[in-house]
Amino acid sequence: MKSLLATFFGVLILSSCHSQTNEQVNCWKQAYEPGFNFIGELDNLEKQLLSLEILKGTSERHYKNLSEDLSNGKIDEQKLKEISAPKFVSKRPYLECNGETYNPLENKETLKYGLLFSLYLVRASEHAKICIEIPSNNQINLNSKTIQLTELKDELLKAAEELRKKEIPFDEIVISLEVASEVKMGIVSDIQQILRESELRKVLYSTTNSR
Repeated sequence: MKSLLATFFGVLILSSCHSQTNEQVNCWKQAYEPGFNFIGELDNLEKQLLSLEILKGTSERHYKNLSEDLSNGKIDEQKLKEISAPKFVSKRPYLECNGETYNPLENKETLKYGLLFSLYLVRASEHAKICIEIPSNNQINLNSKTIQLTELKDELLKAAEELRKKEIPFDEIVISLEVASEVKMGIVSDIQQILRESELRKVLYSTTNSR
């Protein structure tokens, strides 16, 4: 979770100023209209964070504490998963608005919505995920379907095409690769090679222990 969040923000520090009219936030808002209510969705996310006590308040200090806790991996990942997974939205317009002049220190509003949207994107990425699991028996499960290694490339491309039909860009598809600790690295290397050949480059790798 920390590595995903770091993609969108580093250790952010709030400045003391606050503007009701913010060019950066307006750019984000306009980039996503009319299909996505940028401000409304993120205000709803803020309410969830407060309810889950991930965010302790809405002052500058509280947002500063949240950004530091996220950057340092101090937030319970299970709590973050309790945030309802919103609909998928591409991060491209967000990043295009940032450009070379983007400054998260500009004011509270910029930090608030930049931070909230980073969290939103992390949860929304669940809709762009293809899951590969390899338990201790070396069986390959793709989105809970058992397949052979020789079938993996075709099945991956089929799964990716289904996501593209939902208007999820190919380069924003995330592969969740979960491997039991007993699995031989040869199988993992074969799968990683197939992922490279399929040009699916965003991979979240994790290991699990047998129960």
